[in-house]
Amino acid sequence: MESKSITAWQMFLLVFSYTLGTAIFLRPGELIFTTKQDAWLVPLWCGLAGTVLAIFWLLLARKFHGQSIVQICLTVLGKKAGTLFGLLYAWYFIHLSSWVVRNLGDFMSATIMPRTPITAFHLLFLLVCTYAVIQGIRTIGRVSEFLTPLIFLTFSLVWITRGGDWNFERFLPVFELNLWKSIIENRQMLAFPFMETSAFLMIFPLVHDGKYVKPFLKGVVLSSLTLSLVTFLTIGILGVVRASHLTYPLFTIAKEIDFGNFIQHVEATTTMFWIFAIFVKLTVSFYCATLALCQLFHIQQRGVVASPLIWLIAGIALSDHANVVEMMDWDHKYDFAYQLLYSLFIPLLLIAVSWVRRNHVRHGSEESV
Repeated sequence: MESKSITAWQMFLLVFSYTLGTAIFLRPGELIFTTKQDAWLVPLWCGLAGTVLAIFWLLLARKFHGQSIVQICLTVLGKKAGTLFGLLYAWYFIHLSSWVVRNLGDFMSATIMPRTPITAFHLLFLLVCTYAVIQGIRTIGRVSEFLTPLIFLTFSLVWITRGGDWNFERFLPVFELNLWKSIIENRQMLAFPFMETSAFLMIFPLVHDGKYVKPFLKGVVLSSLTLSLVTFLTIGILGVVRASHLTYPLFTIAKEIDFGNFIQHVEATTTMFWIFAIFVKLTVSFYCATLALCQLFHIQQRGVVASPLIWLIAGIALSDHANVVEMMDWDHKYDFAYQLLYSLFIPLLLIAVSWVRRNHVRHGSEESV
């Protein structure tokens, strides 16, 4: 079991990189397709809703200080029901990991190495993440300290080199957004990536001195602003029509870098750094799945759980969806409802049951007096 902790700074970096993760590749094109030139506004209201949910999770974590979401389930619901709900969360983290792995494989197969079997990407990436998971949360936190600045630097260089292609006319006419229609059409943006940050309910107890509130909120807010900025810049550089027909518009922007006819086609190099963000997200979700199973079944060695999970996650990643189009269709139709179960309904159930039990005990003690 994990006994080491991470700092508040490492917590912030993990939340920031985790929230961006695959979303920074997949979301801008989808948002521009549905919301056109006002797509950059969607991450702002989704980030606001995500912050409200984050405050709710923090209240739950404070109520059961020092316990992960799996341990809270066991405390509130008892051994049998608590184990059932704990297994649900373990499955959720495994499913999240399989989505991240599949997104990575689809991206690499479609852009960089189309002749390489997608399973090769899955297994190689999972092997590296498994090593990080076995080493523990402190190692994952230190890796994030090293990788996040590289991710930020890479994005900055891409936007600077493509700044000459900017055209503000691509945002005209401005502010034609139908807010309610946009909320309905883009509710999956709230689910992925913001509802997925509920995974940090497993990591809150591992933050040094319990200082996870501000880093968590700052990470969610900053990632929301970053997604909005990336979408804004994508529209300004590629335009609405072109960006809305691209699965990975950010990759296209990097691919077309031409700096004085000297620096060209640097997409492979920049992609390597962007994959670091995906690595952080996969490692965190994989770690949460491993820790959840260890806590449920009182297993001391994470390697005993993490090693077999490689094959389960890789198998789910292959069988869950046939291709990226099918995954995006499932995401649009069902992901929001799926995420609600783990990010809102079960936490609400835990709070309600704990409130009823506390009032029952209080009422019983008053009667005895």
